[in-house]
Amino acid sequence: MKWKKWIALALSAVMAVSMLTACGGSGGVSGSLNVSKMTDLLEDAGSDAVIVRENKLSTAVTAAAKNVASSGATGSASRIVAENMGWTVTNVLGELINDIKNSGAIMSIGTSVGITYVVEENDLKTNTGLGLLGYLASNREQIQKLGAINTPEAFAAAQILMIDGALGTVQDISGNAVRFSYNAAAKKATTSSDTSYWVIAIEVKASAL
Repeated sequence: MKWKKWIALALSAVMAVSMLTACGGSGGVSGSLNVSKMTDLLEDAGSDAVIVRENKLSTAVTAAAKNVASSGATGSASRIVAENMGWTVTNVLGELINDIKNSGAIMSIGTSVGITYVVEENDLKTNTGLGLLGYLASNREQIQKLGAINTPEAFAAAQILMIDGALGTVQDISGNAVRFSYNAAAKKATTSSDTSYWVIAIEVKASAL
């Protein structure tokens, strides 16, 4: 009986230490984007944006989120996602759109570009507005139908709507010969100081009809 009591005490001590460690803010990566929920939001907003699911983007976002969690720094997240995806640093959506409008060129079929956002979780939860870009977007009415942009799914949907609105002009120029599809991924990174960020990336891929 004495041995059983000692074993019980030892197990209790181990559990207590584990609980204290868990509360100590060790940081880590958790959560992910609910793509089905994001797709539902886009459909409810009246968007016909094509959503695809490919694991490569999720893997890249996870790598960036792990770096944010371990270092506490958010500045390198975009670079990490871009390197894992094969995007160049200057390969951003704004430049893509301008290049197409100015020269009539279309990005190589099958290649992708993208953009990465790092949003502090508390700021996201309390966000109620669209931001200036949302109000200036060509399809702002659809964005307004999303309601409060306070979840990773709503944030990703809003960004896709803004990008799709801009690329819609490009699609018209091509006579609908080129279509764009979208992929999105997100991971929550919690630092050792218990500050949580959402790393959210949007990928755009061109395809020919």
